[in-house]
Amino acid sequence: MVEKRKDYDSSDWLTVDQVAERLQVERATIYKWAKAGRINLYKFAPKVTRIKWSEIEALAEKKPY
Repeated sequence: MVEKRKDYDSSDWLTVDQVAERLQVERATIYKWAKAGRINLYKFAPKVTRIKWSEIEALAEKKPY
């Protein structure tokens, strides 16, 4: 039996394309941010990568200095 993740909220998990569209940046930018450690990518299966929108919001709230 697979236990459902307790912290899962379907509206909080977005694809790379969805995040790029919301932020009006290229997909490559999202991957660059992940490589630089600015955001986390979560791999659920091969070709199934998601990003927590709450982490993107937290990144936006950080001060640049």
